[in-house]
Amino acid sequence: MVTHFKLFEIAANSRIVALKKPLNGVKMKNPLNGLDRSRACSFIYNQTEAVLKGRHADESWLPISVFFKKLDEIGIEWESIDNRYYNFPPKKDDRDGPRKEWTLKILFINDRGNITELNGTITASSRDEQFDAYDCWLTIS
Repeated sequence: MVTHFKLFEIAANSRIVALKKPLNGVKMKNPLNGLDRSRACSFIYNQTEAVLKGRHADESWLPISVFFKKLDEIGIEWESIDNRYYNFPPKKDDRDGPRKEWTLKILFINDRGNITELNGTITASSRDEQFDAYDCWLTIS
């Protein structure tokens, strides 16, 4: 018995039968396929670290869009789940100032041939209420 998912065709024993074509029609090998969860997270951090690093002062969330384009360029299948604003008053020596978070899901075939889901959050946070400049970081598990 084969079950059809959005990205994969899966046999009853949870082994991958075939990868479906990505929606854009370009067939690319996902570089995460064949890695365990820890190595997949490390690969994503290493490939995207320079994009999010530093203090940003734009109004269009440029590093976030560049991050998602980078995932596309290297062939990682991802899905945006949610994005939210949090508007806490900044506190002295605290990172709980205003921030925006993007939640994403990444699917790949692990080293045992099973579909693995990574959940990630990109956070843009500012210490000032006007959000004039912000730092970004990625958390993936």
